[in-house]
Amino acid sequence: MRPAREARSLLPWSRRRRGDAPDVCVDRHAPIVQYRDVAELVADLELPVPFDVNELCSAVGKRRGKAIEVMPYPGEVVAKADLADVALPYGLFSPGVHVDGIFYDPRLSSEHREHVILHELGHVVCRHQPAGEEPSEGVLRRATFHDDQERAAESFAYLVAERAHARGGLDAEPVAPEYRDVLGRYAQLED
Repeated sequence: MRPAREARSLLPWSRRRRGDAPDVCVDRHAPIVQYRDVAELVADLELPVPFDVNELCSAVGKRRGKAIEVMPYPGEVVAKADLADVALPYGLFSPGVHVDGIFYDPRLSSEHREHVILHELGHVVCRHQPAGEEPSEGVLRRATFHDDQERAAESFAYLVAERAHARGGLDAEPVAPEYRDVLGRYAQLED
């Protein structure tokens, strides 16, 4: 990660927003939910080349001083969900005391898995906190695009992938037909 630029960055280790007067500081602990703030945050990230989502998670973890572990749901969880005919969330962010966890459904395609991990990393970088007080509620799950934190995390994933692709860090294959409408919805987040 490149050093934070004090006058530009909204990352947790920064102090001010772009265009703010030198004496105006941003609350470095408040969740980031506005699209322009997410876009600025993504612009300040140094992406690995070639792009690797696990390397990005590791770099973000080192920069924040709290590791991020990325792992598939355990096999027994997937098996129990299948037996109960219950759909698992594609991904899950589980904040911890010393390590944050990002879990994903191992049955996802590599492209979808990368997007899900980026979405969950968006929750980490944007300082989103779970709403529940109970330990079982201490996770963030994708629910709806009408929720500010979910929209911000989705914007983060889309913008990081877009930057990585523009730099040639991702395969330049066309979008599969079944995902074109989804990509169109993400693009609308920019408007």
